[in-house]
Amino acid sequence: MSRYHSRFWSVELPAGWVGERQDGGDALYRPEGFGALHVSAIPQEQTADDGLLQYLAAEHIEAGARTYPVRFGPFSGFTLSYGAADGFWAEWYLRAGLLVLFVSYNCAPEHEALEDEVVESILATLTSSATT
Repeated sequence: MSRYHSRFWSVELPAGWVGERQDGGDALYRPEGFGALHVSAIPQEQTADDGLLQYLAAEHIEAGARTYPVRFGPFSGFTLSYGAADGFWAEWYLRAGLLVLFVSYNCAPEHEALEDEVVESILATLTSSATT
């Protein structure tokens, strides 16, 4: 395992997984894998609350997506998932102090559950690097 560090957060990556900075966030993936985990940090001027997370996910919640509470280290929030003909998405809306993280995983519909366990194990190692 190796630790991947962004400006505001870090995670442990399993063997074979890589991370790279991209415009708007970071991508974590296994080159021979099925999908990619994308993480975007959104620093806030005030302590983030659940209302902000629900606002960010409003489109999916209004469309009927069910949310499930989650906690990873100092981050709490919820997750939801949805599918379409062209792909499957799982999303996590997380907050810790002045930091909000929007995390998404997407893959082809036929690969929907193949990396669930490893994605959850990566998120379980999430820590905050921010001084918020």
